[in-house]
Amino acid sequence: MKKIFSKILGTVLLCLIIVMVISEGHVVFAAKFSLGDVVEVINTGALGLWVRDAPAGKNVTKKYDGDRGMIIGGPESAYYGGVLYTWWQIRWGDDVGLEGWSAEGYPGGVDYLKYISIPTSNKFDVGDFVKVYGTGGTGLKVRSDPPELARIGAVYDETIGKVIGGPFYGVGKYDPAYYYEPGFYYFWKIDYGSIVGWSAENWTTEVPPPPNQPPYAPTAGSQYRSDGVTVISEGGTTPESAVVFKATVGDPDGDSVRLEIELRQIGEAFTGEPTPETISDFVPSGTEVTITRYGLVNADYHWRYRANDSNGATSSWTEFGTAGNIDFTVSIPDTTPPAAVTDLKVSLVTANYVILTWTAPGDDGNIGTASEYDIRYSASPITQANWDSAIQASGEPEPSVAGDLDSFGVTGLSPETTYYFALKTADEVPNWSPLSNVVEAVTTPNQPPVASFTYSPTKPKSGEQVTFDASASYDPDPEGKIDSYEWDFGDGTKAVGMKAPHRFRGAQNEPKTYTVTLTVEDNDGATDTETTSVTVEPLTKLVDVGSGYFGVSCWMKTTYNWVGTDEATGENLYIISKIETYSGGVSGTYQLFILRRTSPPPSIPKLVWYIPLPTAPILRTYVTPFTPSVWQQLWGEPAKITTLTFQEGTFQGIGVTDTSPMLIVATGTETGILLLKFGKFLGFHPFLE
Repeated sequence: MKKIFSKILGTVLLCLIIVMVISEGHVVFAAKFSLGDVVEVINTGALGLWVRDAPAGKNVTKKYDGDRGMIIGGPESAYYGGVLYTWWQIRWGDDVGLEGWSAEGYPGGVDYLKYISIPTSNKFDVGDFVKVYGTGGTGLKVRSDPPELARIGAVYDETIGKVIGGPFYGVGKYDPAYYYEPGFYYFWKIDYGSIVGWSAENWTTEVPPPPNQPPYAPTAGSQYRSDGVTVISEGGTTPESAVVFKATVGDPDGDSVRLEIELRQIGEAFTGEPTPETISDFVPSGTEVTITRYGLVNADYHWRYRANDSNGATSSWTEFGTAGNIDFTVSIPDTTPPAAVTDLKVSLVTANYVILTWTAPGDDGNIGTASEYDIRYSASPITQANWDSAIQASGEPEPSVAGDLDSFGVTGLSPETTYYFALKTADEVPNWSPLSNVVEAVTTPNQPPVASFTYSPTKPKSGEQVTFDASASYDPDPEGKIDSYEWDFGDGTKAVGMKAPHRFRGAQNEPKTYTVTLTVEDNDGATDTETTSVTVEPLTKLVDVGSGYFGVSCWMKTTYNWVGTDEATGENLYIISKIETYSGGVSGTYQLFILRRTSPPPSIPKLVWYIPLPTAPILRTYVTPFTPSVWQQLWGEPAKITTLTFQEGTFQGIGVTDTSPMLIVATGTETGILLLKFGKFLGFHPFLE
């Protein structure tokens, strides 16, 4: 019976064991505590609980019911006395430096340790500023993170720090080299500026926060390609639209800090405001911050950076690289062409002009603004295969922003002809779009031009320059134009051009009318004519000696015409074709003379012709052809008659030129003096009245 009971008891004990992990031959039970937990000894009575140097190791000392410690290690499983126990490493609060391993209880039976819930401390809040006091020369220990809480340094009275974590209730690790305060304490994580760690709250008190100091200027500013690894050297080029910026930020108060970057294209001045896309989140002081700027376009850039702490203070700006330099260049290969135009339309058709309209594509597909159009036309349907042989229009417009309506007029077309039109669009690379839709148009019949002209002066005299102006002529086709102007002046001469000067000869002694014809031709070969009559008056010159010299009225009037220019000298040539004289009656012998100058005065002129003045009033008219009985020689050679024949008739009379003008004088035998009417040689030209 005793053997049967022993087997049953063994089986029950095994069933009570919860096996979680089998490792290195040991069985590990389910964890009852956690690192940092506060535990208390129970159920040991006068026997107490052994503290050992290792799980199931050598005895060090005992702890008794009510003693408390902090879990710093475990759980571990180890057999002792043939029983498998769960062991925990505990730092005891009431013994200086005591740490060791104790069993949590008898398996399946009595617990030796229990968890103690500790209320939290409300002495401080995270973000409070505290001051060290009451430590004397020993200072206040600064410890590592719980549950280790090993000494890492010390701070002294009046040191101010900022609470950044906690509280934690526990026991600090003993270090025999330094003074030690045994027992449990509430610890807070404090940033003292020079050191950060956990300190017991007993020697700290809350103080007002010190004035905020601005953050440090960021250090180690750098720029990378989008992988964050490939450095872009100052002035370097990246083929990507994303650039990574890095810098380390810090703050003397331990405040959280963010990195702010002002990124501008070269040519844009810095404004003092960070670019919204290049502002980081707040991070702990001393952190290297990474910011990636996406969506950059092809351009040269420069940038600067600063730190901004959680209290709003900022550092000074630091410009990357050399001030004023190009920091980096974005040069993204553009391989996306504009989209093909799909709504090309014909909006107007004339004889030689077609207006096309369409919706502008973009630089990349239908985004942005393209750079140029290539518009072509042909007498046969346009395809990609024959695009190069189609005729390219000239003067294509610059593309508008994608989505706007563009238009263009194709000129120089032939009337009554079928044409096909298409276009392509290019960006700045250039990447060319596919071929647009192809449209067809038949030009209308050509309308002939309308000839019209004016001339000035409207009552010209012989030899006077007349200006003919055909600028009033026009082509009624919207894009038609007059290509040529031809003039026929009716005297055997012709001219071309919109404006044409001309000189007419006139008749012998009477006005002469010429028929002037203008013929215009448009760019499609159609013509029109306009005819106008132009009447030309002969020139006249009246010399009135007057009664001041003779006491009677004596005058002579000559009628003459411009008949051309001398081919050798270029001088104007005139012919006197009619002479009229009047004598009011004088006493004695008086004459009127026409003299030709042989050289400048005072040379004696050569007599060409004279009129003896009768004593009775008389009016005489001498009309060419002059007969020998009319012409009389006073001295020298007989006068020679000039005869010139033109298409409009034969001119006869006394020939004179610009440099050989006529002098008209009067003389009286009683006085024997030479009387000059004007005191100078009189030239016969169109503007003498």
